[in-house]
Amino acid sequence: MTDTAPATGLRRLSPRDESRVRLARHLWMLANDAFKLLPVDPGTPPGDLLRAALALQRDTETLVTDAVIAERERGTTWEQLAQAAEVTRQAAHERWATRVSIWSEQGRVCSSKESALDIAAFLDEQYSRYAGKAAPAAVSGGLDAVRFPDAPDERQRERAQTLHERRTDLARALKHWHGTYTKLDESASREDWLVLAANRSATARTYDDLAQVHDELVTAEPALADEHRTEAETYRARAADARSYADLALKEAQKAESTQ
Repeated sequence: MTDTAPATGLRRLSPRDESRVRLARHLWMLANDAFKLLPVDPGTPPGDLLRAALALQRDTETLVTDAVIAERERGTTWEQLAQAAEVTRQAAHERWATRVSIWSEQGRVCSSKESALDIAAFLDEQYSRYAGKAAPAAVSGGLDAVRFPDAPDERQRERAQTLHERRTDLARALKHWHGTYTKLDESASREDWLVLAANRSATARTYDDLAQVHDELVTAEPALADEHRTEAETYRARAADARSYADLALKEAQKAESTQ
């Protein structure tokens, strides 16, 4: 269940609503898949029962990730998630932080092609078949968009989207600098070392720019502030390493010049 960036012209709900609908949809899909396996077929080939169960287990792992994303969007801390999972905060962060970051980078939407409200309405109908008329809006009725229809969110979402577009451009630039990087040895010429120094300096500047983008995303996506602070620190550390490498390359260039 991965989606690309949101399509233009499609109404988006708050990221909190989008994440909750995403979780509800995955729950319905998992329940539907499990229900299909209920019949007992004496002719089932050996191993098929286990394969089906393992497929559901893999889907459940994705469901857990969706639950973490929904929890983060409603403000649940990593400490609280760690307590719920009965692991350390570090273990919880290592297990799920990357997936939360990917959710952020992809626009924090349930689907790139469908409205979350339309998906919620469909899930309402599916749930009512099991629960009866007592729960006519089991999913949509709990969304902020329904409970607080005038709550503003679009401006903040647009700001975050602009920052993610900037991040994508910088990632593309970073890929270019990595693609032109060449590891040198003692036989390299002065010009080779200077080119390498320029490459590492440009890489460091790109890392600095990426750190700045994540600094701004802290306020643009406050629910995911921890993730963005971590990313900013990581990029600053990489910038420092690249800058140190550039300084070493310049020293090697001076050595090469003195031996020519």
